[in-house]
Amino acid sequence: MSIFALLILLSHTGCVVRVAVDNSPVQPEIDSIPAGLSHYWFQRFDLARVNPPLVRYVAVFPLLSKRVSVNWSNWNDFPGSRSERELGQDVLRRNAPQLQHLFFAARLACIPIYLIAALVIFHWAYELYGAAAAHLALLLWCSDPMILGHSALVSTDVAAAALAVLTVFAFVRWMKGRTYGAALLCGLSLGLALSCKFTLILLLPVITLGWFVRRYLDGCVFRDLAQAALVFTIAILLVNSLFLFEGTLLPLKKFQFVSSTLAGPDSGNRWGNSVAGHLLIPLPANYLRGMDQQLNDLENASGEYPSYLCGEWRDVGWWYFYLYGLLVKTPSSTLLLFGLAATSSLVGIRRLQWKEALLLAVPAIVIAAASASHGFTMHLRYIIPASPFLCIWLSRVAADRSGGWQKCGAWCLLACSMISVARASPNWISYYNEASVLRVEGHWHMLSSNMDWGQDVFRLRDWIDKNRIEGAIYADCYGDMAIQLAGIECSKPIRVAGDAAGSPNRPDGLYAISAAKLRSKDGRYQDFLQQAPLLRIGGSIYIYQIGSTKHDDGGRAATGLR
Repeated sequence: MSIFALLILLSHTGCVVRVAVDNSPVQPEIDSIPAGLSHYWFQRFDLARVNPPLVRYVAVFPLLSKRVSVNWSNWNDFPGSRSERELGQDVLRRNAPQLQHLFFAARLACIPIYLIAALVIFHWAYELYGAAAAHLALLLWCSDPMILGHSALVSTDVAAAALAVLTVFAFVRWMKGRTYGAALLCGLSLGLALSCKFTLILLLPVITLGWFVRRYLDGCVFRDLAQAALVFTIAILLVNSLFLFEGTLLPLKKFQFVSSTLAGPDSGNRWGNSVAGHLLIPLPANYLRGMDQQLNDLENASGEYPSYLCGEWRDVGWWYFYLYGLLVKTPSSTLLLFGLAATSSLVGIRRLQWKEALLLAVPAIVIAAASASHGFTMHLRYIIPASPFLCIWLSRVAADRSGGWQKCGAWCLLACSMISVARASPNWISYYNEASVLRVEGHWHMLSSNMDWGQDVFRLRDWIDKNRIEGAIYADCYGDMAIQLAGIECSKPIRVAGDAAGSPNRPDGLYAISAAKLRSKDGRYQDFLQQAPLLRIGGSIYIYQIGSTKHDDGGRAATGLR
């Protein structure tokens, strides 16, 4: 690895660490703390089981030496229960004085997982396209706003991206070397991937089909069957070991499911009264229950999770949600780079290697699977596992065999993209490309983890302290608990009667309203949407002023206003 590549990684890590210090806790992180502690202290895995435990193991490890207080009385294990949410709020309350330090320690522990992706991207692109392409691919990954934003959190999404690309790279190496050592590494990578996020179950058909096609092209379909068996055996054993073999080999009929996919119409288990019900499941019980809970959330049959897109709320999602999200949250220059790569790929389609086909197949499968589950669409982060493969594939425009004009165009586009991302620093979670915000604010397009996840509450606290605000402050932000625990003295805006024109008669003062609340389904803040904010804190909290309030404007530069 070159010195330039190491400097890129160092700069990327510095940016991520900076944001990890300043971001306030977001919901999945809050859930992860009690769940991770329960893995170590009680050897139980029913909390936060909508994702496997690998990232929680890593994130909570540095907290074991700290005195984290948790009240476990609200813990229950009913099918479909989400006790980690109540326990997580309790963790926030009981550990308020050390809150920022706890979450920073957990985030810092996860950064090495995310760096795995950068290393694999560089080496794989180097093998395929040469040194220039490897550096371009690395820069694409390290300057991706979604990666920068979510790498600063305890994120199963970025970790899943890292382990997905590691697994497929290990698979390619195994297909090339055909040794038991390479098969062992592939199995270990696959096991870690399956222990990180349920989305990565999609790697099973990718690897199986890839192995079959490769063997078919070699003219010997049944070659290396023993090595293939080793890969899947090691992966399953690793998953079970991380769950401490909890409930492994239970008959299928013993499970009580909550998703319509697995529960069926009546019994709570589609296979409860069939021959298939006697099948022994070679996975931990809470692995299958977690998949079931995740399916139930995505089906959203009860309408518990409303979906938002382009100013509209619905009880079901949109199949094109993820494609639209990529269009508005990917830097415009990167989209142009994609067009350049697609054009060069079509020109040389006959020379497309099977390794390059994998780089396109995995993102296509991930995006198609996410788009097919449109009972609930709110988080573009679900397709982050596609990112490293696209970064490598895009780097083909700077391949050694590429023309000079193409390489020059690629580097110019990358430079424009990096400038766009740098301008948004450090508010990368709420990043939208320039074209998408010419006439509307970013929160018109998408909400939640795409814009406002409660990440800016600490920045609001710092702004209030620095500007010595006097007078009434009203705040309504995503994650009300964080507002209280950050020590922000404020009142929550109340719904008040309107005047003859229908405008609410709100009391004088400063109003800090986050994007998710501004666009709330009940429309309680429509009056604020009709006026320009005084400024913006971070990327998601808007400050409005009604009447006259004493405050010092000298600290505006620190607010993230742009």
